[in-house]
Amino acid sequence: MKKLHWLVIKSFIGPFLFMLLLSVFVFVMIGVWRYAENLTGKGLTADIILEFFGYIAITTIPMALPLAILLASIMVFGNLGEHYELTAIKSSGVSLSRIMSPLIFITIILAICAFYFSNNILPVTNKKAKTLMWDIQKQNPTFSLQEGIFNHNLPGWSIKANRIDNKSNTLYDIIIYQHQTTKKNPITIIAEKGIINNSKNIRFLNFTLYNGAYYSENTRKKNFPFKRAEFKKYVFPIELPNIDFERSDGEHFKGEYKMLNVRQLTYMKDSLLVIFQNIKNNYAKDLNKKRYLKNYRKKSFSSKDKSSVENLNMIPVFDDLPLHEKQIVVSSAHNDAKNILKANENSISLFFQWKRWIKMYDIYKHNKFTFALTCIIFFFVGAPLGSIIRKGGIGMPVIVSIVLFIIYHILTKTTENKMKTGDLNVILGSWLPFLIFLPLGILLTYKATTDSTLFNAEYYWKIFQKIKSIKFDFKKNSLS
Repeated sequence: MKKLHWLVIKSFIGPFLFMLLLSVFVFVMIGVWRYAENLTGKGLTADIILEFFGYIAITTIPMALPLAILLASIMVFGNLGEHYELTAIKSSGVSLSRIMSPLIFITIILAICAFYFSNNILPVTNKKAKTLMWDIQKQNPTFSLQEGIFNHNLPGWSIKANRIDNKSNTLYDIIIYQHQTTKKNPITIIAEKGIINNSKNIRFLNFTLYNGAYYSENTRKKNFPFKRAEFKKYVFPIELPNIDFERSDGEHFKGEYKMLNVRQLTYMKDSLLVIFQNIKNNYAKDLNKKRYLKNYRKKSFSSKDKSSVENLNMIPVFDDLPLHEKQIVVSSAHNDAKNILKANENSISLFFQWKRWIKMYDIYKHNKFTFALTCIIFFFVGAPLGSIIRKGGIGMPVIVSIVLFIIYHILTKTTENKMKTGDLNVILGSWLPFLIFLPLGILLTYKATTDSTLFNAEYYWKIFQKIKSIKFDFKKNSLS
């Protein structure tokens, strides 16, 4: 039995690790397309870019791990079934559940590791990834030129080249213009061609210009306000601003739901609920005090008790007013009503955003548990499915796995959107995809262990013929 278990384990580990790395690679490539615009033109070094995509690779594991388990389990049992090894093992008296038992144990361990990863490692990685992305977005763009267009990326300078040879970094028909500042006089440089190079410390951008002229204007000197000089070769350096990449500590992101574990999510949710309730109470008090209970005319009830103002009948007071004052009161009431309506609409929108924000803490808390259990249920879907279809390799298993994973992912995103809008309960929505796939796993496991026909077309054709004959007999008896 131990040799059989080791055979199954060794058959599973290879495909699992390969599919895990492949899934992570695919999701990282998706991230490359997603973040390419934010990373290009920033003058970032290779280590910063690799660090960022390293964080992205870690954050893709919650999607890659269940998919890898599903793929590997279908491939392993599909290979065993395709080469009749599964049939030979069953004929020796070993049930499918005994064959699956070592992989069930491994899957449970992977599920425990998945929960630990989601609860302890993923929040830290999310924080580092978002902090690094924030620092990258703050980085000033590097210098780049397009033919015939002025470039203004360098503060205080405008540069244009009518033709650019990217292979040799050579520019033709160059115009360099410095904007007027309080410290320096404005200058203009024109050259037939030039070459761009960075200085050794990468602090300056050196323009080596050929066959041109240098123009300078000095408004302080009235006798010689204009200066012109021609040159055959002129090296002109321009300092690059903020070339050093500045990192922040990311403390302003530490309270977001993606950066917290289960205990912190529970604490933050309770704290936000208290704050939200106080906001609603304060708004209600402010609304009653400043909106609905306006300051009444002093001459009408200056002698009355302030506590009885709410119980006053204002109709007689209104009837006693002159016509022009009635018009003022009606206009004022109309404006007050419009302001109250606008304030309520803004508050409802704000309250909805608060509710949605609080729900995200609850959703992510449940997702940490469903992520771990998804690994288990995907194994109980993949292993029996592979033994039923009896197809190994990367063909059929990959197609079936991707279809199942897409269905699960669509269910997850749909329920998450429903939970955010309040159309679905958070607990039910978080566990609904898992509860939908649970019967599928139970059904496939039962069919595989009992050697039931599931993908046999002849079996379903016979069932159809029986149903058809029953309907025919029913119509025949009803006519007679």
